[in-house]
Amino acid sequence: MKNLKVYLTSLVISIIATLALAVGTILVLMFSVHEESAYRTGLFGSVYFRASPNAQGNVDATMGVASLPRLGIVTAVIFVFTLVVSFIYLRLKAYRATLIQ
Repeated sequence: MKNLKVYLTSLVISIIATLALAVGTILVLMFSVHEESAYRTGLFGSVYFRASPNAQGNVDATMGVASLPRLGIVTAVIFVFTLVVSFIYLRLKAYRATLIQ
């Protein structure tokens, strides 16, 4: 049961971190476009921002997920990292308990 809690915590952290990275990357792409017509991708090509002029003379801006598998890979990497850090922490905590006894 204890390991299940570590896995679920790592999963939640990885999903939240991936969403924060995706939104942050879209915001950076949005504010880095200085032309009327541009297409930019970020976070290893998993999110995009497109600005294009329309018929009324305004600029249309669209953004979103360009590649869901790449976003899944980013989530998996963050999951593995948080899982490794959690297990190292638990191992060190157990080692500390044996030293105190």
